[in-house]
Amino acid sequence: HTGRRKVSKRSEPRRTQRRSFKRDPDTLPAPVSKETAEKARGILSETLRLMKLEVPVSTTVHENEPVVNLDDTLDGLLIGRKGQTLDALEYLINRMISQGEDEAHLTIDAEGYRDRRRQSLESLALRLSERAKRRKKTVTLNALTPRDRRVVHLILEEDPLVSTRSVGRGHFRRLSIVPEGVPDSRRESPKDTRNVR
Repeated sequence: HTGRRKVSKRSEPRRTQRRSFKRDPDTLPAPVSKETAEKARGILSETLRLMKLEVPVSTTVHENEPVVNLDDTLDGLLIGRKGQTLDALEYLINRMISQGEDEAHLTIDAEGYRDRRRQSLESLALRLSERAKRRKKTVTLNALTPRDRRVVHLILEEDPLVSTRSVGRGHFRRLSIVPEGVPDSRRESPKDTRNVR
């Protein structure tokens, strides 16, 4: 016995690592079930009631996906500028029904606004793609939401003479339409999308 005292190593607390799931910001998670959509309809109705807004809310199915509809926009109040109010409501409800677990996606519409917005964006994308091919320069749009960028990606993905690329991060993420054989450095100024409705 040497008289040495055995020193035990303190074990550091094990850190729980969060699993991170990276998803392309221009894609949407899988749609929710009809039961979840009905639950969301109830939550949205109650949220609007607490805001002292009496607005009928219904659920429908569009392209095999459940959709919650606001049957009155209150003269555009619930849509907002470029759909920002509607997007905010949609984000809030999706967070509530996902409860911090698997990411959910449920579309919230208001009197057909989503279709009108999609058609306007498709028309803009086709015009700008023709301009990009004609001038042989990359055309970059101003910042768009993930939903809007996805619309542009999809409408142009069948055109072999252009490609679409998202650049930037967060709310400043923009989309470029690049003609075949043209480097990104040859680009026009961002195109204003404020009048796209």
